[in-house]
Amino acid sequence: MENNYQGIVNLKECLSEALIKRLLEKNDLSAISLDQLSADINMDADLVRSVFRDVNELFLYWFNARVSEIFVSLTEDFSKDHEASTREKVLETLMSILEAFADKRSIFRRIHKWALKDFEFGISITISAYQLCDKILTISGDKIKDLPIAAARRSIRINGLIGLLLKTSLVWFKDDSDSLATTFREVDNNLSQAIEIGESFKLFEGARYE
Repeated sequence: MENNYQGIVNLKECLSEALIKRLLEKNDLSAISLDQLSADINMDADLVRSVFRDVNELFLYWFNARVSEIFVSLTEDFSKDHEASTREKVLETLMSILEAFADKRSIFRRIHKWALKDFEFGISITISAYQLCDKILTISGDKIKDLPIAAARRSIRINGLIGLLLKTSLVWFKDDSDSLATTFREVDNNLSQAIEIGESFKLFEGARYE
């Protein structure tokens, strides 16, 4: 069973690498098929289709897997840092993600356009973004509470973070500064504004955002 599981994991990673290679060659996601990727890695297409429904699902797998690696590393770092505020941790997490994918911005520009055209993929991207921002808040110290009003405020913070990422991405796509300095300033400014607005409406609670 374990060998079979590892085999599936290896297959997913090989397919991911093949997909990213084609995307870096300026191919659009809509122009790539699982059959093409199966041929790229010399794997049976029926087996591949038993693992992934389509290339949209494969792209989301690749993205979420890479983000999970970032979260694991940051969670370990944050567990040792008891002085940093939630705001500082959110800022560091956002910049870590943007830095990690900086060399693949050409891919994300096309993904953004495709998500606007394909309704089902757009919904999947939206769900993935919500889960991403929820996790960012969690590892940054924004604790989940069961009370309905707390859950509602948490949802507002998540959606606010999604909006911040969308706004920042427009700068990130074009940023040619050293170490993404322009993007960093944009994230910092947007996060400060979001927290200021959130505080005025008492949307933040139980976490050090200062």
